[in-house]
Amino acid sequence: AVAALSAQIWRAALRWRLTAQALGHPMARGWAAREYGLSVAINSFLPGGVLGDLGRIARSRHLGWRDAVASVMIERLAGQVALIVLAVGAAVRTWGSRGDIVTLAGALAFGVSLVVAMVLMWRFRTLGDLLRRAWLTAGVWQGQALLTLAILTVNVTGFWAAAQAVGVYLEPAAALTLIPLTLLA
Repeated sequence: AVAALSAQIWRAALRWRLTAQALGHPMARGWAAREYGLSVAINSFLPGGVLGDLGRIARSRHLGWRDAVASVMIERLAGQVALIVLAVGAAVRTWGSRGDIVTLAGALAFGVSLVVAMVLMWRFRTLGDLLRRAWLTAGVWQGQALLTLAILTVNVTGFWAAAQAVGVYLEPAAALTLIPLTLLA
């Protein structure tokens, strides 16, 4: 569990670095890893779970405040979107054959989230432009996708291993659904 979750921090730092670079701000790999690790430590021990990210924004203000905020928010948003996609996909696969109302509600929530995201991107063109540059630019989206998949893999594996360590057994389908939903809560 410790190894997997430590690997997650490194990969997330690389995703943040890629995001900042896509926004036009090169960032040293070691600096990004140190800042991300400090941010995670602060988020783990202080209330709210975002104070470390605020510190990361403040310490990366040399990017300019707007881009410092954008790089952190967009990187965090990528993780939230990935967790939602995984949770809904796993729920649909697990419970979809039964016609479960939870599956329908999850799929509906995901669809509504996509529509809201598209409206926000259209309404707030600056946000939409930043998201396109950080996620959809040729040569960037592949790195974002690979890093996000790697982060999801070690994240779910780490929490699954922690559950095993305390005697909680989760079937793989349950782990793919419950762990992301728990992390989103």
